[in-house]
Amino acid sequence: MVNIGLPLPKENKEKLKELKKAIIDGRRANHLLEQAARHRTLKVDIDQLENDMKGSAFSKHVRTSAEHYGVYKDLFGPHAYFNPAVALSIAFDYDDDAVSHVFNGNMLKPAECVSAPHIHYEAEKDTLWSIVLTAPDSHLADNKAEYLHWFVGNIEGSTIDTGELLCDFLQPLPLRGTGWHRYVFVLYKQERRIDFASEKRTQPCKSLKERTFHTYDFYKRYEDDITPAGIGFFQADWDSSVSDIFHKTLDMKEPVYEFDSPPLHIAIQRQVPHKQPFNLYLDRYRDPKDIAKEVLTKRFSDRSPFSGEPRRRQFPGIMPWSSLNDRDPLLPSWRKAQIQKERDGRQRYRHIYENRPGP
Repeated sequence: MVNIGLPLPKENKEKLKELKKAIIDGRRANHLLEQAARHRTLKVDIDQLENDMKGSAFSKHVRTSAEHYGVYKDLFGPHAYFNPAVALSIAFDYDDDAVSHVFNGNMLKPAECVSAPHIHYEAEKDTLWSIVLTAPDSHLADNKAEYLHWFVGNIEGSTIDTGELLCDFLQPLPLRGTGWHRYVFVLYKQERRIDFASEKRTQPCKSLKERTFHTYDFYKRYEDDITPAGIGFFQADWDSSVSDIFHKTLDMKEPVYEFDSPPLHIAIQRQVPHKQPFNLYLDRYRDPKDIAKEVLTKRFSDRSPFSGEPRRRQFPGIMPWSSLNDRDPLLPSWRKAQIQKERDGRQRYRHIYENRPGP
């Protein structure tokens, strides 16, 4: 493995170990803290947590999370990694009263990320930086490619507004039926001001093809002048705002994916099944349409144009047994069970009755 990032400052491990032990012992001795945790009323100060996580402990935590989600492998190749030396604070404006924070793989909805985020990190004013947001799981034509959702280069210090907007922000676009997609922010430290003319996209960029991006190729082109310094990522799955972006912004049909399950393997039918319900065993070898037809026929046979749909009885177990001949000693057990399920409206017979119980 090759470290392509910035070196971390050396810290006294023994001193850190003693400090950690002192903090833990102090919290264990605090009975109010223990009581709040037990009653689930303990509140965590996010700002204090971020301050506590700075340093090598923070870098190790973020790197472990990124490796767990395969971020380094999919962006920089299987043999590269970097220690996040700069802590990123990322937040989206959700509405007038709330914001959605980005941590390390937390889940957000696309509707929470409709505008460019607020990003904060500590940097000296005379330094230059770049911030890139890519989606390694969303490309429609190439599984190894990414979509570029945001790119700002030549940022002076930590003031994002001073940077050059190379690709305008596009909200997450996880396709319907494809599950959770990763969205990764990478902060690069620049050695000098870079001419990113070849990276600039049309503003606003409404073409997914033009947004095609490869982090590995981008890094190789500028590896002498940029160094990965910080990372943050979240996950998102489909919601209705994705359809609006496809139809109104990108002006294209929205791809929708459905899972095509393989056909169920059914063994060769035997004359006498061993320890299997007789009726359920035979139903395996019947056309599901025939089974559905039987239920539908039963429903229509009990339907009256004057009283409407048949309704499930509130107490089906008190119906007289003799009316259905299910006390017949010659009636097999599987048929008795089937009659009981039909009374209760269970399993295949759930479509016979209306949802609400009858009198």
